[in-house]
Amino acid sequence: MVRTTNFEQNNFSDNLKFIDKNAYDHLKKSKVYPNDIIMNKIANAGACYIMPNINEKVSLGMNLFLIRLNTKKADPYYVFSYLKFNEHYVKSFASGSSTKTITKDDVRQLKIHLPTLDKQRSIAETLRTWDTAIEKTEALISAKERQFGWLRSELINKCQGEKFSLQALEEKGLIEMGRGNIISKKDILANPGDNPIYSSSVKNNGLFGCYGNFMFDEELITWSIDGGGNFFLRKKHKFSVTNVCGFMKVARKAINCGFLAAQLQERQSKLKFDYQFKAHPSVIRKIYNVVIPSIKEQKNIAEILDTAQQEITILKNLSTQYRTQKRGLMQKLLSGEWQLNPKEENHEKR
Repeated sequence: MVRTTNFEQNNFSDNLKFIDKNAYDHLKKSKVYPNDIIMNKIANAGACYIMPNINEKVSLGMNLFLIRLNTKKADPYYVFSYLKFNEHYVKSFASGSSTKTITKDDVRQLKIHLPTLDKQRSIAETLRTWDTAIEKTEALISAKERQFGWLRSELINKCQGEKFSLQALEEKGLIEMGRGNIISKKDILANPGDNPIYSSSVKNNGLFGCYGNFMFDEELITWSIDGGGNFFLRKKHKFSVTNVCGFMKVARKAINCGFLAAQLQERQSKLKFDYQFKAHPSVIRKIYNVVIPSIKEQKNIAEILDTAQQEITILKNLSTQYRTQKRGLMQKLLSGEWQLNPKEENHEKR
């Protein structure tokens, strides 16, 4: 049985819920086939997905409905792409006060730009080419991130040196710990600018917003206090941190900032913080123990990890560019502003 959880970030995951054959045979009207379009009825009403080709007999889960097209008149991937690109328009048909719901009758009212079948197929093929590039890039990112995790673990856990708690390092004057300031929307509006503000979220690298002021213009470590306690290495630039974000400065002659950040990230990956057990400075001072090898070894490890991280960053930027370019292309093709010659449908994008 297919559910919305099978479509995570638009990539199909095969963690299907299994039902017995009799139940499947009974659900004749709910059988799902490759290239069927599936739409949410309630949760995130109007969001749609397209069923891939998998080696399973699949039925439809609750709170979903099918859109099965006459493939002699409409290309499923073209229609899916059109609905996905115009998702805001589709969702506008959902109704309800507390919980939005969309019905098949609502969907029947949708109007889409439908060129000839040949042109639909040309557009669909072009968009699939971009999707393939995005999928391959994101698969490579996932593989690189797994490799990075293994590399960090190997380098950090095998290094030798004296062990200290963060509190001991602070008492020795080797690190300085604190937390940021309250930064309100009023402050941001009063001081427009491009300097990042980092907060407690671990999403989007912890970015909260931007404004004209800044607290720091140096390399240091920040961490999420109210969230998961994640650590971030902040390279030198002008930025600020909020009161739910901690910061850590290091004595550079004895400690490499990148090395310490990597070690704390490795230690944090084995712990669990939440919104009840928060990573306050008073907490992490006591629970984190770190090994401090020679400054030369610290720098070597930091440089290796930095090089690996730069590769991942380049790939993430490439994926973002692909998505932006694809969206611009969809705007032109799906509106009919740009026309494709069906004979050129297999040309590679450049």
